[in-house]
Amino acid sequence: MAVDISPEDRAAIYACLRQYAGRLDLADGPGVASTFTRDGVIETTRGRTHTGPEELAKFVADAATMEGFSGRQHHMQPMLIEKTADGYLVTSYWMVKTFHAGKPPFFVGLGWYKDTYVQEDGAWRCKHKFILQWSPQNAPTFNSENEWKSSRQLTG
Repeated sequence: MAVDISPEDRAAIYACLRQYAGRLDLADGPGVASTFTRDGVIETTRGRTHTGPEELAKFVADAATMEGFSGRQHHMQPMLIEKTADGYLVTSYWMVKTFHAGKPPFFVGLGWYKDTYVQEDGAWRCKHKFILQWSPQNAPTFNSENEWKSSRQLTG
């Protein structure tokens, strides 16, 4: 289904998504927070919610302590864009892998994002990001309760 979005808006949203990944991989909390609206939210598969610049920066600081964080690469592929009342809902696949000198690269995780993008101060920013792990229990499959959404996602 075609979505009515200008090439400029699509490029700006994708640039914001890439900036998020780059800043996250560098453990730059303020940089990650700058890709969100002032009241922006990250919600994880585990149900943890981080709201506003300070909590978003803390999310990044906490993530940087996880095994495999150092040396990681964050790969994303935007898949779907859907129009919402005040912006766009962007569904993307993500994969994180890491490399430590002298050892083979390994996967840290796979999943998908459900991101709501709106304009704030004339720029596209993420208002709400769901970070969802890909697993046999919650992978989105056709006609399943996990088909690209969850009950938590519908309330965000």
